[in-house]
Amino acid sequence: MAGTLPFRVLDGAIQWDGTAHSGETDNNTVVRACGYVVRAPNVHNPARRAVLVGGWSTYGTIAAPRRRAEHGAGRSVTADIAVLVEADVLPDGHVAPPRLLHKASLHV
Repeated sequence: MAGTLPFRVLDGAIQWDGTAHSGETDNNTVVRACGYVVRAPNVHNPARRAVLVGGWSTYGTIAAPRRRAEHGAGRSVTADIAVLVEADVLPDGHVAPPRLLHKASLHV
């Protein structure tokens, strides 16, 4: 599957189509973060799907499934897809509603 993903996690950033996406800090406090969700065939059971979630920080990892939950957490979410989101981190540590940065179909 790694060969088909539209992004790479390199050098502290999530790189998508040659653009590096990373979070932002202010006084060592995260104020913006990005994260991804991948829905693809389960390598152990190709008839089923697996969901992979990750992020630039814990906040990005929280933002990614939040986007999924707010925009189609059920079976209506397209299979074989990857999305990248970013979200502001509020002063109280909560993650604001994430914004979609990229979305791509996977060719698996």
